Amino acid sequence: MYLSRLIIHNYRSIKYLDLAFAKGKNVIVGKNNAGKSNIIKAIDLVLGASSPDWEKSDNITETDFFKTSSEILIYCELTRESGELLNFDGLYKCYGFYRDNICHNINPANKDELLRCFEISPDDGTRRPYINPKLRNQRSFENELDDKHIFSLIFHAHKGSDKKVRKELRLLYRQNTTAPWYLAFKAAIRSELLQSAIIPSFRDPQNQLRISNWTWYGKLLKTYLSDKHNEKLIKAFNKVKKVSNSLFRQLHESIGDSKIRVAFPGTKISFQFNPDCKQDIHKNAIIYVDDGFNSLLETKGAGIQSAVIIGLFDYYTRKIVHTGSSLLAIEEPELYLHPHGRRMLSARLDDFLDNGKNQVIATTHATEFLNSAHENLNIIVVRKTDSNGSAARNITINSLKEKQILLKSQNIEMFFADFVVLVEGNGDKYIFEAISREYGSRKKKLGESWLDENNVSVIAVGGKTEFLKYAQKLNELDIKYVVVADFDFFIDGIQQYLTAISRTDLKDKLNACLSLISPVSSSLPENIDNRLDAFFDGIAEPRIKRQKLEKAIKSYLGLAVTYKQLSLLNRSSVRECAALIKELESVGIFILTGELENFYKKSTSDIQASGKEERALAIVAQAIDKDEPISRYVKTREYVKILKYLNTNLKVKKKSIDVFSEPFAVEIDTTAATDNLDDVPF
Repeated sequence: MYLSRLIIHNYRSIKYLDLAFAKGKNVIVGKNNAGKSNIIKAIDLVLGASSPDWEKSDNITETDFFKTSSEILIYCELTRESGELLNFDGLYKCYGFYRDNICHNINPANKDELLRCFEISPDDGTRRPYINPKLRNQRSFENELDDKHIFSLIFHAHKGSDKKVRKELRLLYRQNTTAPWYLAFKAAIRSELLQSAIIPSFRDPQNQLRISNWTWYGKLLKTYLSDKHNEKLIKAFNKVKKVSNSLFRQLHESIGDSKIRVAFPGTKISFQFNPDCKQDIHKNAIIYVDDGFNSLLETKGAGIQSAVIIGLFDYYTRKIVHTGSSLLAIEEPELYLHPHGRRMLSARLDDFLDNGKNQVIATTHATEFLNSAHENLNIIVVRKTDSNGSAARNITINSLKEKQILLKSQNIEMFFADFVVLVEGNGDKYIFEAISREYGSRKKKLGESWLDENNVSVIAVGGKTEFLKYAQKLNELDIKYVVVADFDFFIDGIQQYLTAISRTDLKDKLNACLSLISPVSSSLPENIDNRLDAFFDGIAEPRIKRQKLEKAIKSYLGLAVTYKQLSLLNRSSVRECAALIKELESVGIFILTGELENFYKKSTSDIQASGKEERALAIVAQAIDKDEPISRYVKTREYVKILKYLNTNLKVKKKSIDVFSEPFAVEIDTTAATDNLDDVPF
């Protein structure tokens, strides 16, 4: 069983939120103060440790209501998978409950329909069936719950006329998504449906490892203290008691003096080192950790505390509770951890998943907790809006191709961004970021760090064929972005992209434009051509594979002319292609008029480096080392047009302008990539 859906009405920074969770790993990301912690706190209110004094506790105060709202509703839907067993041994230890048959579907997104569950009173005189755990011989819980696969817990808090906050928790369950709901007026069995551990950002082992009959940690300790063990402990404690009585004798006599009023008349006070009742022996257990210095767990750092709590809960779910699934929800597991420690703790979370049996929900600002290709991943991006408070979007990462995004740690940053610039490679990233810093420094209102201040990420996708993969995920998350590509993307690669974003009109214009380009062909030497024929003889689909290899050989021998610069086209083609390039900017695609190397100035000729990425890095490093502007080494005109676009859209981002529909009118300079250009930057 796992938490499959969470709906929140009017809780803290959240006016309304409807989230889907998956089995396995769920990671909630977003800027500070976006509302991530409030999602975990909402889960804790409903699925956290229960106790008899839950209704009287102060886990809800007046400040927890969204703005002027007077009611809070939190809906947690649990999905039980086919064949999954319920923990009936645990269920029969719970209290019973009265049940009402609502006999219709409830739309949990509708607040009024949820409230109706609380308007039905168990004391209205209606005779309702009572699910009695004392009738185990009649299989009372099996008959009621064994065929149910959807369980929903609804939390309701409201302000009374006396300004006091009142809380209720009810349980719904049904066979499937089309069956009628049954309403349980008490949610006494909630902790047995799904074992959960909630670890807030403020690590407090004394609270999170609270020892009671209702917490998982209390149950773990109690399981390992049998009556036989208790007898041994009692004998040992009795010896300690004799010693403590001897040590505290003088204190006992002093406070027993009639002149000193410590307790009520007729009462005595004594001091001892251990509990006097065998039922409480397990509550005296404390945890020490030796990391070179042996001391109490609560004195250790947050990283060690998190690892210990996760490890103990993992042990409890594997060894003590054998049926069903478990949920671990943790806020900011990266707190106070160095990168290696973050990766270690991330691996612990992956281990807890137990091949998809269990569920993890984590909030984080660290890329290490998304950098995993072992498990399917559900990413939730949370943002703060002006009117409705916190808002969120879901995406899932499960295909092998999508998981490649997560393996590039530096690219996971895009999930935390408000705006993303997609470039082909790391060399393009280095140069673009350097130009953006200079652009910002020349604009007094921006500053060098203007991209970071506006939460803009520059992401190297790893080649022109990878743009679409990243764009699709950013679209799902409603994160604005632009594509910045070399000119060869216009010639070969953009067709698939335009098809995917349903812009067949632009694709038709592209095909018309490309048809004007005169093909340039040249033949391989006869001996090489014959050897290629012999090599591909009998190979499946030899034509496609031969064309790729032939193209590579021609390029190496300098026999083929590849259109990597707009200026290499014939004059009529240049005019048509430039107009289309300008139009492509309306769908967030910025085509440079050449390759990155075509924008380097002659001043870079003495910079020695092998490879496109290494050369770009060397140019940026030299500019920094000599405290010179990057425009001394790189022609910046076309990049500045993109930066102006970003600056314009960032200023009005609150209006939610879609980069796929907002036109950006600029003049395309068809000679910008030529060596003779007197570049005028900024």
